[in-house]
Amino acid sequence: AEVSITVFREPQGGRDMGIVVVRDLTEALRVEEERAVRERQLGLMLREAHHRIKNNLQVASDLLALQAAAETPACREALGAAARRIRALAAVHEGIRADQDVTEVQAGPLIRALAQDLQTSRQGVRFEVTVDERPVTSRAASALALITAELVSNALHHGAPTAVHVCFRVTDGEALLEVRDDGASELPLPGPQDGKFGLRLVGLLAEEQLGGDFSLLREQGCTVARARFPLAAPTD
Repeated sequence: AEVSITVFREPQGGRDMGIVVVRDLTEALRVEEERAVRERQLGLMLREAHHRIKNNLQVASDLLALQAAAETPACREALGAAARRIRALAAVHEGIRADQDVTEVQAGPLIRALAQDLQTSRQGVRFEVTVDERPVTSRAASALALITAELVSNALHHGAPTAVHVCFRVTDGEALLEVRDDGASELPLPGPQDGKFGLRLVGLLAEEQLGGDFSLLREQGCTVARARFPLAAPTD
């Protein structure tokens, strides 16, 4: 119950008077408790959905990998790229833990997991991953995961690099994902608008999904890919 007391004096120096109001909050508390229970149940359902989606994506990735083993080199490359992108999306759902807000994903563990997964495909390459531990929205996390997977894979498979550095940092509300490698390729540097699907995908995700931009350049003997975007991604 909620009790409120108002004290006042009668006109012309009369007696002190008081009004006591007692409100029964039983119904209000019941409604609030039911709302809290519904929110907990919804959170559990969403986490279970993320878990099932992650498992289904992993199965799809495994099936593509099996199919790639029996195809021509060109088909193997295409199927391998598709499997890699599916694993990147699965990593987003894996990043939503039981004790987290289901609308956010921690960027640090996500990027580290993706880099570790891709590192296994190339032996002898030194990896360095530097990340700011910041949350991003689930929508932004999907785009960020795909961009990270594409850029790290691109770094590993051109120019025979000996080292790859992945950096994610946030400054004044702007996020920067940078993938730098020391590959010695003399081939013309591909651009985000050329025929290479992976880089075109990165450009589209950075611009359309994250409201940012993407650049690819050579800097101090290294190939550097940068995707910048506001930390809070625009909504439809």
